[in-house]
Amino acid sequence: MEEEKSLFENKTLYTKELYLEFSKFHLRKRSLITAIPLYICMAIMTLSSILLIVLNLDISAGIAFLILSLAVILIYIFLPNISVSKILKFDKTFENTENKYEFYEDYLFVENKYGSTKVDYNDLYKVYETKNNIYIYINSTQAFLVSKSGFDSKLDEVKEFLKNKFKERYIEK
Repeated sequence: MEEEKSLFENKTLYTKELYLEFSKFHLRKRSLITAIPLYICMAIMTLSSILLIVLNLDISAGIAFLILSLAVILIYIFLPNISVSKILKFDKTFENTENKYEFYEDYLFVENKYGSTKVDYNDLYKVYETKNNIYIYINSTQAFLVSKSGFDSKLDEVKEFLKNKFKERYIEK
């Protein structure tokens, strides 16, 4: 029996920077349905607190509300950094591991020093393409992080292949 040859191959080194980029994408850019209401709430909280202070309606409540607003904004800004640092601190297997991705006609094969897995494209959730990476989501929260720089000169072919496989589940950001 002849061994099936992969269509495309990629090697991606999982670094802190790659995780951080993914974490920011996952939290802020993946879905505007969740991000926009949060932005609106942060703006309303901040404006309300400023109005309470400026109009002398309730200065102490305005200051408390402003502090709360700033805390929410700072948490939102620094949450990706905190979560990535926490993961890498407690699980050393995540950083500096190289994943090898082999794209076949009907499935994706992923291998690293800890093991390997074969996943049918139909079993995958969605694919998001960003400037530097392709995130192949296994479910709504977990993804394979595939660096575009890990492909050879066939990047355009890879993107077309994935667009054809995932159709409306392939999203460019």
